[in-house]
Amino acid sequence: MQNGLTLITLKPLSFLFMRSNRNFGFNGLNRLCLFLIFSLSISLVYSTDIERKIEKSEKFAQKYIKYYSENKADSLAILLRSWEIETGMNEALFRAYALFLADKNQFPGTLLPFGLLEYATAWEIRHGLLFKNEKDDFFYTHPEYFSYILIGGEFDRFTIDASRRLISKMEKGSLSHSFISLYAGDIEDFFKSLPNGAHENTLLGVEYKEKYQKLLKMPETHLAINIGGWFNQGNLNNLGTRPSLGIAVGRWYPRFRADLAFDVRFFDTNKTIQIALTDTIMLEVGNFMGARIAFEGAYSIIKAKPYNVDIFIGAGYEWFEMFKSWQDRRGDVFSSPSLSMGLTCRYFFPNRSHVGISSAYHLLWFDNPGGTPLDGNAITVSLQIGILENPRKKVGLNRFGINYW
Repeated sequence: MQNGLTLITLKPLSFLFMRSNRNFGFNGLNRLCLFLIFSLSISLVYSTDIERKIEKSEKFAQKYIKYYSENKADSLAILLRSWEIETGMNEALFRAYALFLADKNQFPGTLLPFGLLEYATAWEIRHGLLFKNEKDDFFYTHPEYFSYILIGGEFDRFTIDASRRLISKMEKGSLSHSFISLYAGDIEDFFKSLPNGAHENTLLGVEYKEKYQKLLKMPETHLAINIGGWFNQGNLNNLGTRPSLGIAVGRWYPRFRADLAFDVRFFDTNKTIQIALTDTIMLEVGNFMGARIAFEGAYSIIKAKPYNVDIFIGAGYEWFEMFKSWQDRRGDVFSSPSLSMGLTCRYFFPNRSHVGISSAYHLLWFDNPGGTPLDGNAITVSLQIGILENPRKKVGLNRFGINYW
């Protein structure tokens, strides 16, 4: 059945795009017009549905303001239930319930099954948009998230004014006092009090601990530059020590790191080696250009703010070219698998950038048949400068006033 549907869907498109200009004609134009009309109809239906939901939600909000101002508790209870049946629980309705229950000294009451922290965060996001010119763009892009209630509209203004009048009735330190303060505009204190143990024995405190652990486990993008040297051992030392410049990019987890590393080694060597062009002809070369690409996996053995020490292993490929001169490129390219193991020590700054020292031992298997021996391994020592980035993690932790390091 699925294949049949696919054929039915794709067939008109094939007529539109595969027919020649000579055969396209009137029928092809008709199909294009029908396709455009269909697309426009879908767009209009969606737009009309959004406008209908906005109108309905705004009517509920207006009635709520009226009944609340007139202190009609029974009418409010009926309205809230009708609102919930019609739209389901959302941020605006949660807010309406919170004001109603707090006024009756019953908060959180029936709101316990719902995510207290989730709806507090939704209000924080909404509050941050109240005075921004782009608030309408945000609203119409995500109307469902904003409960189909216009940002900065009458219901938002009512929430702030009613909360400021109500807050004096709340017991300081209570859950109701914290939420009413939040709705009155004291956003920062609400979230920053949670890491300090506020409401730790309530559902809000439990939700915070779960959210905090979830944020800590979120991976970050890792980008680093390595500047150092390639120090050769054994017969590979015939190449001399080479400067090394590299970049690493990957993902950083709480304890693990996975990077793709790329390094280049350069500068002409102060030593020359011989390459066997044939059984009897030897070429002496001294110009050098090399590179390495490898996958690295690491595990943090020490995490003591702001320090981090990890051990890593890597597997990849190394190669270099030795040639006569930049004008005379006669020479050869040598390559080898590369296995490495090393240690990196880092210091982290508050903005998640870091600086550190990395050292690794590389097992290599270069071969130069008939020429200067190149067997041997290498050690690299590098200064590493990098940064970790995950916007969602950063915003989430900053919301609670927490710096990861």
